[in-house]
Order: sequence, then C-alpha cells, then structure tokens
Amino acid sequence: MKQERLHLTLHQKVWAIIEDVMEPQALIVSFQGDLVRVHNQSGKIFRSGQRIQLKVTLLNPLQFQLVDTKSSQAAYYSRLDITI
Repeated sequence: MKQERLHLTLHQKVWAIIEDVMEPQALIVSFQGDLVRVHNQSGKIFRSGQRIQLKVTLLNPLQFQLVDTKSSQAAYYSRLDITI
C-alpha cells in the first residue's frame, strides 16, 4: 500500500483510465501512476480502457464525483478507495 498522500485540491478535475471492471459497482482505475479501486454509484456501465474524468469532492476521506464529459450538467457520484 502506498503511504504517500496524493496532492489534490478540492474541485480539481483529473483523468483516469479504467483498467478492470470487477463488477458494475467496482472498478480498478489507473490514476497518477497507481491502481486504485473506485466504487461506482452512478449506475452507469464502464469498460476496460475507457478514460473517465473525476472531480475531487472531499479530501479526507478522499472522494470523487464522476464527471460526464458529454453533458456539463450531468454528474455521477463515485467513491475512491485508495487502500489498494
């Protein structure tokens, strides 16, 4: 487990690549050179290799909102678990 704290700011937008879809609600994404588990609460289906944009909504514990890049008004919530 990586002990280094990620340098993120509130409302910062970052990109991640989906590496594996464990089930519709559990994704493994490549984020800043590390693999992290994302709990997908959006109900949206994702596939490996897909690029997604995340917005930081909380710093401690670290949480993201999944940004729908096709519609600036739509956003979906996801929780990032950095214990991997």
